[in-house]
Formats: sequence, structure tokens, C-alpha cells
Amino acid sequence: MTLTLELPSELEQYLLQEAREQGVSIEAMTLRLLTNSIPSKQQPAEVLPSKKQRVFGQYQGTITMSADFNEPLPDAF
Repeated sequence: MTLTLELPSELEQYLLQEAREQGVSIEAMTLRLLTNSIPSKQQPAEVLPSKKQRVFGQYQGTITMSADFNEPLPDAF
């Protein structure tokens, strides 16, 4: 795709200076800046099922609840 832009002279000078410093053409510099300013749409990583076998009751007795767990909460809560 070809795109023609009317740039303010300050922006043109900036692009020319950056292109010279990077050793690339002004077109390449402009494309690089545009590409870097647009966030990429990365695909989320695929979640693979765990190969680890779960053992029922493995952690039995390691979690305890307080004696008043089923008691009503205070009004101030």
C-alpha cells in the first residue's frame, strides 16, 4: 500500500534525522515507527491439561476451619 502524507516540517526533520542516525531511508524509518506504535495482537498461550495424576484425599486434614465458621457474622461486618 502506498500512503502519501503532508507532514509538518518539524516532523519531517525529525524523521530525516532519525533515519540518518539509524542508517535507513526515511520510508523505512517511518514504517518502523508506525509498526512499533501499533500493539500486536498476540494469541494467548494454549493451556495444556496437566499430565499429573490427582490423588483424591491427598491433602486431607491439612486445611481446617475455625470452630465458629457457621456462626452469623456481626452486624458491623
